[in-house]
Amino acid sequence: MFAVKTPVIIAISLLAACSSSGSAPAEPPKPEELTLQFGIATPGDDGSISAGFAEDGQHVTGTQSGAVSGGYTYQMGVTEAGNFTAIAGILSGTTFTAPPASGSITYDATYHVKSLENIKEIDGELHALGGVGVHGDITLTADFDSASFEGSAATDTPSGISMNGTINSAAISGTVTFRGMEGELAGVAGSDQVVGAFAGSGETGVFAGGLTGAPMD
Repeated sequence: MFAVKTPVIIAISLLAACSSSGSAPAEPPKPEELTLQFGIATPGDDGSISAGFAEDGQHVTGTQSGAVSGGYTYQMGVTEAGNFTAIAGILSGTTFTAPPASGSITYDATYHVKSLENIKEIDGELHALGGVGVHGDITLTADFDSASFEGSAATDTPSGISMNGTINSAAISGTVTFRGMEGELAGVAGSDQVVGAFAGSGETGVFAGGLTGAPMD
């Protein structure tokens, strides 16, 4: 299910209103609104996510395998409805060994994330004029006593990433921050591996990606 962020106002030029003496000035044209969407989905058995992406619009995809099994997938782009959407999910076949009832596990993980930014309407079509692709190592700590998790990487750079949230048995859910944008994360944290998928949006951009890893020795 998509989480729809607050509509973003796209600036357009204002036409000077001409008025004659004694008449009220004409109202300036209202700016158009662009809705940026993001969400966590359940991919099909073939790893695909149905989100209604336009065949001729910008489209970015990515898939990564888990440390033990499964993995995650994500997609971003222009939908048939004319909005920019970022969506991600955990692949079917992602298995895990049950985590401990108490204590903590620190995972040595790798994350991949991509963004589409500076989204504007050009000649009636939406285009992302910028974006980045980042991957690296991240340490994720799951605390089963407090039922919480957190992790971060490269936070001293413009493309740093941080995440935190809650654990319910082995299921993790929470928030992710990347390049000033916020999103949602979902996944599993077991005794043998962690797999997470995330997607989010900001004022003029969207991002999506995920992480996989295994407990530190």
